Amino acid sequence: MQDKLFLPGLKKLAFLRDFRFFFGRMLSVRGGVRLLGVSRAAGRRRSGPSWNYRSEDGGGIILDMVCHWRYVLDNLFGESRKA
Repeated sequence: MQDKLFLPGLKKLAFLRDFRFFFGRMLSVRGGVRLLGVSRAAGRRRSGPSWNYRSEDGGGIILDMVCHWRYVLDNLFGESRKA
């Protein structure tokens, strides 16, 4: 399921991408990820992540999220390829 494609921020980014003069010619794309609710306070989890983010439970952020990041990037900017 490609539910992330319909997030408001990504829809706005797609709109700006299609407005050719906003970004100009894109040669590469770089992004970052904020992990909300994954921080620890005083040795305890605050609204901690579910099992799929915890490597000790067989998950991990990469295992859980790479598939989403991949289809978002492919949809917004085309399939990735080596330079």
